[in-house]
Amino acid sequence: MAEMEQGYIDSLIEKAQKAQKEFESYSQEQVDAIVKAMGKIIYDNAELIAKEAVEETGYGRVDSKILKITRCTTAAWHYLHDKKSVGMIDWDPVEKLATYAKPVGVVAALVPTTNPVSTTVSNGMSILKCRNAMIVSPHPRAKKTTIHGVELINEAIRAAGAPENLVQIVDQPSMAATSELMTKVDVVVATGGLYLYHQLLCHRTRRPPHRRQRGNTAEQGRIERKRTALDTGCQPGDYRRTGEPRTRYQRPAPEKRIDRAQCHQRQ
Repeated sequence: MAEMEQGYIDSLIEKAQKAQKEFESYSQEQVDAIVKAMGKIIYDNAELIAKEAVEETGYGRVDSKILKITRCTTAAWHYLHDKKSVGMIDWDPVEKLATYAKPVGVVAALVPTTNPVSTTVSNGMSILKCRNAMIVSPHPRAKKTTIHGVELINEAIRAAGAPENLVQIVDQPSMAATSELMTKVDVVVATGGLYLYHQLLCHRTRRPPHRRQRGNTAEQGRIERKRTALDTGCQPGDYRRTGEPRTRYQRPAPEKRIDRAQCHQRQ
C-alpha cells in the first residue's frame, strides 16, 4: 500500500481518537440527542437517499429502499432510546456488583453496496450510543451515496453538539485502504457476504470483528492463527452466535473451506 494511502488512514484514526476522547465525557442526555439526530436526518431524507442508491448501484427499488431506511432508523431508535450507556448501567444487589459502560474507542464500519446508508446509520447509532467514534469504509460501487449519507449525518450531529470528526468516511475506498483501516481501529463492524468474511478471517485485528451477513444475522469471530476453519474445515472461525432470533430464511449459509495459502495470497 502506498505511503500516501497509509498516511491518510493514520490521519483518520488520529482525528477519530481525538473526537472520541471528547465524546467519552458526554452525559447520557447529550449522547441520546446525538444518536436521535443521526437517525432522524436519514429518516427525513429517505426518499432522496433511496433514489441515489438505486441510481448509483443499480440494485433494488426506490420504494423498497425507502421502507428499509425508515424502518431501520425507527427500529434502532426504539431499541436504543431508553438504554443506559453512560456511567453505571447495572447494579446487582445480591452480589453487590456494579457494571459501568466504557467505550471501546474507534470503530470501523464496513458497509455494502446493497444498502449503504441504511447500514451506515443503523450500525452508527449503536456505535455512537456507546460513545465511540466511527470511520465508515464504503463499497466502491456505492461511494457517492454513502458519502452523501455521512455528510447528512455530520450536519445533524454537529448541530446536536457532537465533536468534529466523530463520524468520518474513507472517501477513496479500496481493498488496501480497508485492510489498513481494519488493522488499526479498535473494533471492526462489517456487513457483507462470504468474500468479506474471508477478508476478516485473513486479517489480524485488535479485537474480534463483528460481521453482519445475509438475513441480518450476526456473528462475532475469534480470528485465530492456530486451530480455526483454516485447518479443520469446520464452521468458519469458530464463530459464536449472538442469540438473535432467526427465521428459517436467516440461517447462515454453509461456508466453503478455504486454506491458509489462499489467506496469504489475499493479504
